[in-house]
Amino acid sequence: MQDTPASDPLSLDKPVDDIKRHVMQIESMVLFVLGFQVIVLFQHQLEVYFEDFWLLAPLAYLALLPLVMRVNNPKYTPRSMLRGALSGIGVGGGIGGGIAGTLTGGLGAPAGALVGAAVGAFLGAFVYPLLDGGTSGNLLQRGDAFDYLYRHRGKKPQVANSRLVDQALDNVIPWFDKNRDRRRWYALEDLEGFLKRPPADGTNRPAV
Repeated sequence: MQDTPASDPLSLDKPVDDIKRHVMQIESMVLFVLGFQVIVLFQHQLEVYFEDFWLLAPLAYLALLPLVMRVNNPKYTPRSMLRGALSGIGVGGGIGGGIAGTLTGGLGAPAGALVGAAVGAFLGAFVYPLLDGGTSGNLLQRGDAFDYLYRHRGKKPQVANSRLVDQALDNVIPWFDKNRDRRRWYALEDLEGFLKRPPADGTNRPAV
């Protein structure tokens, strides 16, 4: 329900929020790397209690990578594929190494980790981008919603130009202010639903 005033189109709220998210991700990555350095520092001592620690610890860290690198704005498929492949190496290598090590008394752990890492990398590279920032339940601020609709201007008459996009966002597509800070949020499914509607004038091509 449109129960709040429109946000200022020149507001810097969104860029500031994006910068904050990226800074927090950088901080998380720094702590992530520092944590790994601590593990490496005590590697030899820990191997006394766990022989395959040198192999499985890095894989476990790779598996946790998506939990640390959570920012996906702007969306970039190659980055998602790389993130998925690295995480897949960790998950697949850890599972493969653990199973092979258990069955062979530890001797086959490296070979099992190698096979599992290869399978995990392949699956992660192709599956993770489908899950990373998928369309289900996505919320877009007005600027991102405008960009999303405007990209379809060549195929959809109802968004053939910027004026029509503005009219749709302001008067047709529902929006809400989830944080009560005068910023508009749009559900991606509402934007997709608008694009699927037939043009009001019955035409099938964009207006010139």
